[in-house]
Amino acid sequence: MATAKSSQYRHLLFALLVAATSTLMSVGRVEAEAPLPDYVIKKFGKPPTVPKGALSKELQAAVKAAFIDSATQSTWGRAQTAALS
Repeated sequence: MATAKSSQYRHLLFALLVAATSTLMSVGRVEAEAPLPDYVIKKFGKPPTVPKGALSKELQAAVKAAFIDSATQSTWGRAQTAALS
């Protein structure tokens, strides 16, 4: 019984993490589209261009191995380390 509850909590925590990350990513995207003031560009330089479109199959597989598989399996192994690299 304790295992089922901890599994439910783990899935709930993971869902909340995904929702929070999605929200923060959309907020950051809106801020990034606003033009930067000249003094910011003068101090830090022009920001790099951000690629648009879908992630490549290789990057999708790496994200899945590093973040999704490790969260659902509660382990971090060689596959996750390689994917993060």
